[in-house]
Amino acid sequence: MKVKTETKTKTKTETKTETKMRMEMKLALYGYDTETGKMLLEMLEQHDDVVISELIPLAPLAGACDAVDLRGQRYEAQAVDDFDFARATVALFLCTPDETQRHAARVRESGCVLIDNSRLYSGTHEAAVVLPEVSVQDLERGLKERLLVPPTPSGAQL
Repeated sequence: MKVKTETKTKTKTETKTETKMRMEMKLALYGYDTETGKMLLEMLEQHDDVVISELIPLAPLAGACDAVDLRGQRYEAQAVDDFDFARATVALFLCTPDETQRHAARVRESGCVLIDNSRLYSGTHEAAVVLPEVSVQDLERGLKERLLVPPTPSGAQL
């Protein structure tokens, strides 16, 4: 995952400098057809600060003839059981804990960073819970361990 930063000063009279982070990644998305997956795809369509160099929609069944459109490109779905996670930099799992458990070791061993939204790893010390502006050290640990967990909605409010 490439992270680029851009720094610019707002105006001549303001001394405040804004730093904008741009992330570029090959994203394997398991759960693209869930409500959360659909909302994520809508959000990605609207925000160009997350650069998806390749989107790989993952389906639970082989032979699923499905595709996802993002930013004018069409991406064919692939079976999660057959997918080589070394092709992706980030795998976002929007699925059940059972499905995450079945694939997590393979994802992490490939060098891909797993973001687990199934809550399989919630409350464990194995995964870093990350609020990017608040817990940079947890983000660094999670990237090193190749396992991140987004906060629960109530945890994000804290």
